[in-house]
Amino acid sequence: MFLSGTPIVVEMMPGVHFKFDTGSGISTINPADIQKLRDEGVSVTPLSLFTVGRDGYGRYDIYSEAVRIDFPLYDYDFATDSTGRAIAVGNRHQVNTLANVDFFVTPGRSTLGIDVLDKFMVEYLYNEQSVALHTATPPGYQPTVALWRSHNPLHYFTAGNRYYMNVGVDHIYNDYYIDTGLQLAMLKLPSEESERSSNPLREDSVRTLVDIHKALTDDHAWIELGHRAGFRRASYYDSEEPYGVNPLNIFTQDMLIDFRGGMIYLRPYCVPNFIRNDEHQARAW
Repeated sequence: MFLSGTPIVVEMMPGVHFKFDTGSGISTINPADIQKLRDEGVSVTPLSLFTVGRDGYGRYDIYSEAVRIDFPLYDYDFATDSTGRAIAVGNRHQVNTLANVDFFVTPGRSTLGIDVLDKFMVEYLYNEQSVALHTATPPGYQPTVALWRSHNPLHYFTAGNRYYMNVGVDHIYNDYYIDTGLQLAMLKLPSEESERSSNPLREDSVRTLVDIHKALTDDHAWIELGHRAGFRRASYYDSEEPYGVNPLNIFTQDMLIDFRGGMIYLRPYCVPNFIRNDEHQARAW
């Protein structure tokens, strides 16, 4: 399944796109996408489910209308554009089925949330800008940085697990919420901690689906993740989670996120110096 856009969206099947968001506790689908699936002959079964959760817009609500979907997963061919990056071209060759996936029905953008994603090992293929879901570890990966599920009692009252990893920013370590819903941000910290930076900070804005946050950004913060270190962009602004990281924005190579196993893996090589949506920050890890 290939990724595109800001925020990051995944094409679940040709013409049907979902926001790819580990920060959403629930997976949702809008009525228009349900109709697209039914028009393609995909099995969509109404369900009676009830939950309280946080959606891809960062809103908490009570959800009671749901559907169960058997998603056909199609193969993709990859062509190379003029910059050397791969372009995904979908075809109608079905390679697998993502069966019995439950989505709550809501208006707005359809979202693939952590309630589905953490059932799998999520592989991010950097050059192809695509993801694959696995039940076993693919070959060639090395453990890089540990992650863990929140045991905060307050989080038990809402759907979906929250996962964190320990990150050092300018030699100060905190636990960062893993949130692929962060749009252009690599790391975010609370605004009151902007004094930790020894570099000039520029005024910036960070957009979410519902808000625009005023921010101060350090374009050359020193970042330490497991046994990896280098310069990356860190943004200081305030939101629900004081510390957040989007691993799809910060790593520039193939990556495997094993939520249940508590580890992020990387392939032991770097790719050409290119960072999503931020060419002037070009450094490979």
